[in-house]
Amino acid sequence: MSRGQDLVDEMFDLITRNHLEIPIAKIFKLADIREAHDYVMVSRELGQVISDND
Repeated sequence: MSRGQDLVDEMFDLITRNHLEIPIAKIFKLADIREAHDYVMVSRELGQVISDND
C-alpha cells in the first residue's frame, strides 16, 4: 500500500472510532447546487459543504 492510502485508511479509522470530527461548514439543498459550488470556490471556511436532497 502507498503512504497516501495508509493516511486515508488511518483517517477513516479515526472517524469510525469517533476520534476525529469533520465540521460541517454549510448545508445546501440539492436545488441550490450551483450556489453550493460558488460557495466552495470562494469560501475559506474550514469544514465540509453538504447537499441535501430533502
